[in-house]
Amino acid sequence: MSLKKKAFQGFIWTGIENFGTVGISFIVQIFLARLISPEEFGLLGLIVIFNAIGVTITESGLSQSVIRLQKPTEDDYFILFVFNSFISIFIYFIIFFSAPYISNFYNIPILESLIKVYALIIPILALNIVQRTKLTKDLNFKLQATIQIPSIIISSIIGLTLGYLNYGVWALIVMQLSQAILLTIQFWVRSGYVPNGRLIKKKVLFHLDFGYKLLFSGLINTIYSNIYPAVIGKFNSTTEVGYFSRASTFKNVPISIISSVFGKVTYPLLAEIQNEPKRLVETYRRLLRIMLLVVTPIMCILFLIAEPLIILLITDKWLPMAPYFKWLCMSGILFPMHSYYLNAIKIKGRSDLFLRAEIIKKILGGTILFISASMGIMAIIYGILISSILGLFVNQYYCRKVMDYSLFNQNLDGIRIIFPSLIVMIFTLFIKNKIYFNINNIFEIILSVSTFLTLYMISQYIVNRNSINEFKFLTQMIKK
Repeated sequence: MSLKKKAFQGFIWTGIENFGTVGISFIVQIFLARLISPEEFGLLGLIVIFNAIGVTITESGLSQSVIRLQKPTEDDYFILFVFNSFISIFIYFIIFFSAPYISNFYNIPILESLIKVYALIIPILALNIVQRTKLTKDLNFKLQATIQIPSIIISSIIGLTLGYLNYGVWALIVMQLSQAILLTIQFWVRSGYVPNGRLIKKKVLFHLDFGYKLLFSGLINTIYSNIYPAVIGKFNSTTEVGYFSRASTFKNVPISIISSVFGKVTYPLLAEIQNEPKRLVETYRRLLRIMLLVVTPIMCILFLIAEPLIILLITDKWLPMAPYFKWLCMSGILFPMHSYYLNAIKIKGRSDLFLRAEIIKKILGGTILFISASMGIMAIIYGILISSILGLFVNQYYCRKVMDYSLFNQNLDGIRIIFPSLIVMIFTLFIKNKIYFNINNIFEIILSVSTFLTLYMISQYIVNRNSINEFKFLTQMIKK
């Protein structure tokens, strides 16, 4: 089977996997939000950063290094397995012995035991990285989907049961821990792959040379992305952390589905044509436009229907998170551009530029967070949006260094889609406030969505008349 036929099947199965896992998780989160208080969710939000850091260090960029090889050997996979296994155990013990100090920092005694149990996820997930990497390299997304979906279904049932029995935050932690265990068991049993190779010094150094730069950039990004609940928790109540965490999670649902499907499938395809500059740029631009055409209207719609959607899904006890959710969605519009500019740098093997870009962006974002931290949660969220805009210019600059993709064209591709969408959103908001007030939540959602989509399609037809061709191009690309 050709690479592109595999990619087409991969596109379908990755879509099934992501819609299945993220969709199920979203539904489960809705029920859990009804059963568990914002304060309990806030406790989990305070410690997520430590697991996120651990997982990032464990994966260490070596999997990306292996995937980018034309023909990785058994030794490459064995190096990945050994390195990740040992580093994950090391990270777990660091977190374990740091737990009392973290608990004292927030003056919340229960955090110590929560952290020690929750961090077990790190070494458990590390054990299946090599199988996941090999299946991804082989574009075997069907098996990954049939492993992921049953694991999340079973762990969700466990979490919901514990939530119903009033186990609070422990329901959330046990649910995620059981999912990690089920995933690892299935990847080992069903993939049938057992690492069997040698630790060759030359290969180890080769992968570390590429991987350590991605590790540091990934680590910087992970800390930066997850530090907000930790900072909010220091200056505010755990309830406010719960509101912020749920708002961020809900915003990430559509983005994670779309970006994961596109990223998993198109990364190997773009890597295949990395030595054809003109074709790479054209393909890259069209894929970016497709992502924006999908993500932008979704984020705008979520902004418009935030309040009635929250009330319908998770009841009005979560309504205070609405303003957080709305403005996080605005920053989410830029995610496809950030993601694809960074992918271009990785495809070209310039992990040094990738790291440099991440450092600059996080210095900017960290400065803005430092200034806004004591000014309230909304100030922090506006800071996230400002940081995203400034960081976009940094990514564009470094993308230009590896591809013949001018800054003018980069901005033009984004503005042609985003700007008309925002105008339509503002106009729909005006109509909604003048006409749709004091109506049933369901009708408000239906009218807002239908109004926006109608105006959105008209605006895109006027400004980007050939937009539909981009989707035809994607279908043709992965079918060939």
